[in-house]
Amino acid sequence: MIKRTKRIKHIKKHKWFKLNILVLSICLILLTKMIIGYIILSDNSQYQITNNDPIRVNQVVRAVENSKITDIHLNPNKTTCGYSKFNPHHVDDNFVVNLSLPALDCTIAYTITLKNRSDNSIIITDINKINYNNESIIYELIDFEIGDMLQPNAELKFQIVFKYNPNLTALPNNPELGAIIKLIWHNQI
Repeated sequence: MIKRTKRIKHIKKHKWFKLNILVLSICLILLTKMIIGYIILSDNSQYQITNNDPIRVNQVVRAVENSKITDIHLNPNKTTCGYSKFNPHHVDDNFVVNLSLPALDCTIAYTITLKNRSDNSIIITDINKINYNNESIIYELIDFEIGDMLQPNAELKFQIVFKYNPNLTALPNNPELGAIIKLIWHNQI
């Protein structure tokens, strides 16, 4: 009876041993493939398809980092009685604000930093209101105009000031603004 129990334990151990070897082999194969892929991608060459030669290696492959907004924060020096309902944030070329202006003469200002991470100059051609839920509140740009050029690897800091339209004579029912705003730029080649 003792021999049979030992034999069963031995067989169970053997099955687990085979499974462990199989899993380890698969992991080793995947790791080898990832290493080879990394070596290919980090090589200073570009894969180019031509008519005669299906793959030709001749130049550098690198991901080009895009220009983007790198920071947005409240500017208390240019803000009068307006306040942010939550911290503004940004993703690439969009920024999001949620603010309140409790009186007609209130303003709220944000400092935005835009970094050109390309090898070409960029021109800011437009500002697009993707989501803008209060047309009574307008914005003004300071230290920046549409059409300004940003040199390669340069940084631009500018202010966007939100305030009520000067034509308003009474406080609107909704003193809040939730907005997603996109900066549109193009490479200057």
